[in-house]
Amino acid sequence: MGLVNPFYYPTSRATAATLREYARLNTVDKIDWGLPGLDDYLVPHVAGLMHGIVARTSNGKSSLMVHLARHAAKKLKPDEYVVYITYETLVEQFVTNMVSHITGIGVGNLYRDNIDINAMESVLVDLIGTRMVIIGRSMETPSEGRLTLGVVDNTLREMENTGLKPGMLLVDYLQIMEHDDLSLNRTAQVTDHIIRLKTMGQRYKVPTCFAVQAGRSLDDKTGVRWPDVNSSEWSSSIEQTVDSLVGVTRPIQYMDEGTEINQSMKGGTATYTVNQNLMGINIIKQRFGAVNIKRFYHYTPQTMEFAPIDPHIKEDDSMGLNEFEGFNFDE
Repeated sequence: MGLVNPFYYPTSRATAATLREYARLNTVDKIDWGLPGLDDYLVPHVAGLMHGIVARTSNGKSSLMVHLARHAAKKLKPDEYVVYITYETLVEQFVTNMVSHITGIGVGNLYRDNIDINAMESVLVDLIGTRMVIIGRSMETPSEGRLTLGVVDNTLREMENTGLKPGMLLVDYLQIMEHDDLSLNRTAQVTDHIIRLKTMGQRYKVPTCFAVQAGRSLDDKTGVRWPDVNSSEWSSSIEQTVDSLVGVTRPIQYMDEGTEINQSMKGGTATYTVNQNLMGINIIKQRFGAVNIKRFYHYTPQTMEFAPIDPHIKEDDSMGLNEFEGFNFDE
């Protein structure tokens, strides 16, 4: 009997493959977003799905990515690792973000003050047990070749050969990823990156998530600048390929501190006050769930932590799971 065509799936073969995937899913912890108030609506991170995060610069997309990495590392199997691929942040800076989360000392203070090396060594030893691998540049190797997706793929294969299994891929961030083929224009490069990244997730049987910067057109919005499906650069390619897309906005970046925000919801209006810690996250697109759901969070920029502002998540249960606001029935 010859080899089975890998793209040929009559219903008998397709249903058998689906049952095997259901059985696999029953053996793993579902990786949610770690965002109370939105996790009831967001599809979790499961193998083969690709999620995206879009925001203007300095509005919190990298912070949400770091939050997701820390959260996911706690839910993977003992032999699995979150792979954080960073094109912007040096390895030492990423570890400093983790140190800030553990110690509660703001990143700015860690850089501003003299660091007690002996005390810091004990913190860093604790970090060694975190199931995470960082692929990026270091102060020790600032310009060792180009960090392309091909290099990332080879690094993942080397990981597997040493017994470190990828459990989730996070890419921060899309626009500055280097491409293997410099003859392509930038639009073609980014389109190819999106497709290749999703294919890599499917090949390694892991979920993927990337951050992407919103275009300047978002700055022309009045009120809360909630990102939408057209906000991201190269939005057409992203919209076609990504399984879900969330937006992040930090009102203090463009509104006066103390300004009140009235956010309409089913059953009433919630009022929030603009300050350094107010962060908004909205569901822009999902293939399998609700859209146009918005929530505000208490964000601590010094340690990149998120917490719900109102512990009563569902506002008198007026937004129950069977009453999605803006449910996309076409998907």
